[in-house]
Amino acid sequence: MMKKTIFLSSVALLASGCASDSWLYPMFNAEDQRALVNDGAKLTAVPLTVDDARNLVFGLTEKLNTASRHRDYAKMITHELLFYGSLLAVGGVAASSIALRNVGAGIAAGSVALDNHYQPSVQSLAFDRAAQRMRCARDLLDPIDPALLDALPADARQQIHPEIMSLYAAIPHLTNSYVEKVSLDLRAALTAVTLSAPSEQDLLNSLQNYTTAQGKSLQYTSDLHTKVSLSVKNTRVIDEKAAVSLAASAASSASATTPPQCVLPSAAKISPSSSREYRVCVIRGKSPEEQGELAQAFGQAVGIFSEQMDLCLKTHQQ
Repeated sequence: MMKKTIFLSSVALLASGCASDSWLYPMFNAEDQRALVNDGAKLTAVPLTVDDARNLVFGLTEKLNTASRHRDYAKMITHELLFYGSLLAVGGVAASSIALRNVGAGIAAGSVALDNHYQPSVQSLAFDRAAQRMRCARDLLDPIDPALLDALPADARQQIHPEIMSLYAAIPHLTNSYVEKVSLDLRAALTAVTLSAPSEQDLLNSLQNYTTAQGKSLQYTSDLHTKVSLSVKNTRVIDEKAAVSLAASAASSASATTPPQCVLPSAAKISPSSSREYRVCVIRGKSPEEQGELAQAFGQAVGIFSEQMDLCLKTHQQ
C-alpha cells in the first residue's frame, strides 16, 4: 500500500510539473527559445535612451532612499520594543506582578527575535550605501538633459564636439551596467556577504582616468558657451523677423511672437514624454547666454561621465 501511495504521488507530481514547467525534462524546444528571446529583449530594452537612463536612476534613487528609511524605522521600533518591554518586565518584578513581568519579558524577547531575524541595522546600512551610489549617479546625470538637445536650434547643436556626442550615445549602456552592479552588490550585502574594498591603487587609477577625461572635456567645451549663445541669438533674430513678417500679413498671426507658457502636468498625469516636453519649453524660454551655459555644463558632464561613475562605485563601496 505504501509503495502504491508513493507511486501515485510521484505520478501526480510529474503530471503537475509537466503541465506547468517543461524545464523538469531535458528538453529545449522552439517555444522555450522564443520565450527566452522575449525575456532577453525586455532586459536589453531598458534603458534605450539617455532620458530612460535619467528617469531610471532618479526613480531608483528615491526607492532606495525610501527603503533605507523604512529599515531605520524598523530598527527604531525594535529598539523601542526592547526598551519598553524591559521596562514592563522590571516594573512587573517591582510590583510583584507575574503577568506584567511575563508580558514585558515577552515583548523584549520578541524585539530581540525580530532584530536577529530581519537585521534592520544590516539592511539599513546596505540600502543606504546603495542609495548613496545612486545619488552619486543622479548628480552626474542631472546636467545631461536630453531636453537641451531638443530645445537648441540645429546650428547650436552642431557646435557640440562630435567626441562629446559619441560619449553621450554610450550613456544608456553605461547606466544599465552601473545599476546592475549596484543591484548585485546590494543583494550580496543583504545576504551578509562582505564586499571587498577597492585597493588604494584602484582608486588612484580611477582618479587618474577621471583627471585625464576632465582635461579632454574642458578642451572639447572650451568655447562651447560662446558658440551656442551666438547660434541661439542668430536663430532668434531670424525667427523674430519671420514672426514680424507673418504678423504684418495677417493680424491673427501676431500671437507667433508670444512665448509659449510652460505647464507641468499633475503628478497623476506626468509621463517621461510630458516631463521632457516641459523641460524643453523651459529651456527655450531661457536667454541665449543661459542656454550656452547649459550646453557647456552638458558637454563637460558628458565628457567625464564614465570615469565619474567608476569613482561613484568605488568610493561608496564601503
